[in-house]
Amino acid sequence: MKDAAVDWDDSYILEAEPSDFIMIVRKAKNKNEWYVVGITNENERTVMINFNFLPKGKKFEETIYEEEKKTDWKTRIIDYKINKKTITSNTVLKKKLAQSNQSRKKNQSTWHYQLQ
Repeated sequence: MKDAAVDWDDSYILEAEPSDFIMIVRKAKNKNEWYVVGITNENERTVMINFNFLPKGKKFEETIYEEEKKTDWKTRIIDYKINKKTITSNTVLKKKLAQSNQSRKKNQSTWHYQLQ
């Protein structure tokens, strides 16, 4: 993720529940790159990501940085994989957010989508 943008044209909250979880999408400044991130508290959850915010009629290569299925804050903190696929504004994905260690305020569960 060292190449992730740090300046943004737009930022949107896709879904959130205070103190529980949040899903955010951001468009890189002066680029056609989008970043989606999800983070949760100590409760594992499954979320649906609707990519209808993307421009219609365009294809994006998605790079997904996500936790492995068995990731949790106790035993497998840094276990992730990187996948790529093509998506459009019609794509809807179901993703798991692993529980985090809320008591230590670190190792929060996240995944990132880089869309170019």
